[in-house]
Amino acid sequence: MANERTDFGENAVFDYFYRPGATAPTRPTSMKVCLLTAITTAETGAVTEASYAGYAAQDAGFGALDASGVGANAAQINFAAVAGGPITVVGHALKDHLGNFYDVKALASSVTYQTGDIPFIAAGALTHTEG
Repeated sequence: MANERTDFGENAVFDYFYRPGATAPTRPTSMKVCLLTAITTAETGAVTEASYAGYAAQDAGFGALDASGVGANAAQINFAAVAGGPITVVGHALKDHLGNFYDVKALASSVTYQTGDIPFIAAGALTHTEG
């Protein structure tokens, strides 16, 4: 994921680090990556998450930032096999344990998964850049 931070994500980072004494956001206890079937407005986090039977957002599994300020998932991220017909994924997003979206990214080309297909994100393919 490139740096496509939502308004919520921008405000959370700014308030947490640059506004001592401001009401800081709750620190996430987990950061999940989810598959998106529609992106209405990425900036506001207005998206539609996949919802087929068995689907759940997965832990992002980021490692530490590298020297150039890029963090990536350390291992492949597997989602449940698609059930109930094909779905078309147009992007993915990062959200916290409360469901707040921090980053939303559209894919260069949408991907259609058929029933039984297992969507995945290869190790190192989910990236986030700071700076």
